[in-house]
Amino acid sequence: MGLLIKTPHPQLWVLSSPIDIPLHLLAVHCWIVTKDRLGIINRWEVWHRPSVCKTSWGHVHQNLFPPETGIIKLPFFLKGKATWPASLIGHLDGDQAEFLGGFLLSKAKDYPEKDHYRYLGPNSNSFVQWVLNQLPEAQIRLPKKALGKNYFQ
Repeated sequence: MGLLIKTPHPQLWVLSSPIDIPLHLLAVHCWIVTKDRLGIINRWEVWHRPSVCKTSWGHVHQNLFPPETGIIKLPFFLKGKATWPASLIGHLDGDQAEFLGGFLLSKAKDYPEKDHYRYLGPNSNSFVQWVLNQLPEAQIRLPKKALGKNYFQ
């Protein structure tokens, strides 16, 4: 996909991939990737397991996976390593990207549902929508298969 566009200004991408087989037909997992003015890239998401990386706040994770890596295709108990490709849902540049990137850096740890995870919400899609709700003029819409996106409505 090649998200890492070499520009001097902040950028933000909203990505998704299907969840593992057989639920891949019904739902997607969404996450956010940010790039700041210094070129530092971070991936932000909620994962079903809490505190699994060094930058976790409950179920909220910063850089749990590489920026463009989709979800593993096979259920975790089958030890599958093949991943779904990531799909781009939306992209922001400049001031809007900087605003949401700064919001994530300062407020991700305060996500109101950081200690809860349910498949229908709150989940990663709820988290991504919570972030996007901070800047409605960005007009990035999560897909229908982003179950849990309406958790805060």
